[in-house]
Amino acid sequence: MVVKKEKAIRSRIYPKIYDPAYLLTHSNIQVFKYLLNILPKDKTLTVLDLGCGYKPFKYLLEEHGIVADYIGVDFSLENAEPDFIVDLNKENLPFENESFDLIIISEVLEHIYNPFHVLDEATRVLKKGGLIYISTPFILGNHEIPYDYFRYTDYFYQRYFEENNLEILHIRKAGSILSAPFFIFNLFIGGLLKESKIKYVLTIPSNIFGLLIDLILQKLSNKYVFVKMGKEYLYLGIALIAKK
Repeated sequence: MVVKKEKAIRSRIYPKIYDPAYLLTHSNIQVFKYLLNILPKDKTLTVLDLGCGYKPFKYLLEEHGIVADYIGVDFSLENAEPDFIVDLNKENLPFENESFDLIIISEVLEHIYNPFHVLDEATRVLKKGGLIYISTPFILGNHEIPYDYFRYTDYFYQRYFEENNLEILHIRKAGSILSAPFFIFNLFIGGLLKESKIKYVLTIPSNIFGLLIDLILQKLSNKYVFVKMGKEYLYLGIALIAKK
């Protein structure tokens, strides 16, 4: 149980170059590090983690000297250590309006069949001036079956937050149309060779090539419109920070 927990936490916040989902997770963590740089360090923050699992982001906050009253919510105790068990599809959060400085919804919304409910509830309990961090995959096979319902675009987030008077401070798309095949290959190999270390021989160079390709595309996208279109056309996922 301890090993499983440690592995789950490590894979979410300390992605390794051999991880099948490295190209996505690495990008998401860059956005969270951006968040860490703008969070105040001179007070105790009230933090709400929706779909918290083993609360991996709590460790990142602590490492950066951010003191947090950290509350986790999940739908069960399976592979999770929530402080509150809540069905985010239909149950209201058991908190007063404007209770939290920061809300985390990481790799959760795709598993919610009523996403507007949880987003509305998150907005309700977020303090004025508070921040919300969200990450969701875009290219990813069915997972946590049968609880896998949606994939989200940046246009969805832009419209939702605009209509609810929140400002997107930072948004990042992971990967590109050219690195997507490497990501898909890694997921396939990771599943096929789950118990074999041979998968690392394949996923490590694949991840490296994917990173290099995206780095080159990023440099060229400022000069060539068609390159920018290729990077924006298809991506692995999205991570963002919004302010109320």
